[in-house]
Amino acid sequence: MRCATYWSICCKEHERDGATPTSARFLFYELVQRGQLSKHSTGARRPDQDLHDALTDIREDGRVPWHWIVDETRSLEDYTGYNNVQNGVLAQLDHVNIDPWHGRAPMILTESRSLAGVLRPIAQEYCCRIASTNGQCGGFLRTDIAPRLRPDDQVLYFGDLDLSGGQIEANTRRVLEQVIGGALRWERIALTQKQVDDHNLPIIIKHDRRYHLTASLPPEDCGDPPALAALAFLNTCQRLGDEFIESAAQDVHQDGLA
Repeated sequence: MRCATYWSICCKEHERDGATPTSARFLFYELVQRGQLSKHSTGARRPDQDLHDALTDIREDGRVPWHWIVDETRSLEDYTGYNNVQNGVLAQLDHVNIDPWHGRAPMILTESRSLAGVLRPIAQEYCCRIASTNGQCGGFLRTDIAPRLRPDDQVLYFGDLDLSGGQIEANTRRVLEQVIGGALRWERIALTQKQVDDHNLPIIIKHDRRYHLTASLPPEDCGDPPALAALAFLNTCQRLGDEFIESAAQDVHQDGLA
């Protein structure tokens, strides 16, 4: 009962702040940070299993709408088409966008699949491109991301502030710039040390098993990007979107005067 109450309050706070949809993972870490839950198991069940049960309960009884929570691990692919061309065209009209970026839309890359789901509505609103690397990867960057980039494109990156997060970001940038043959305008939006300081995020000690026997590379202090910072991520993305749109509008105006 207490878990369900925590979930309900937390979800409604996100809705109040305009931070929905969100994910179960972010909500879990937010409650952990508040000291209302523990990340450590006390029995056979994972620490988040009771929460997932409670989250199902409060959505089934109507306290929280189902669409407030996104699930990035599942999707429906529908290739059935339409019964005629006219209905197909009419169904897609609302989804046709005119590119305000003139072919240079910013690419939003997230290390976390869950964070990509939370940011996707903002990317859609500002006609951006968004993808998750889901950790370290190589093939996906070369086959799906690099073909959509060219030198001097803007990349907005969201990743963990720890040893592995830094390595994943460095590899992602290195692979993309190598494949496209030039530098990208790369900017880490979150998580940054300034955000950790400004939001007073706790420092979590993690042990990187890759360096378990390497004395020169001890485990590092690291700040995870939990749900507490999700709203700051969204606000940052919106602010940058406004700046890009204003800049594009100025370029169009100057071209008209030329």
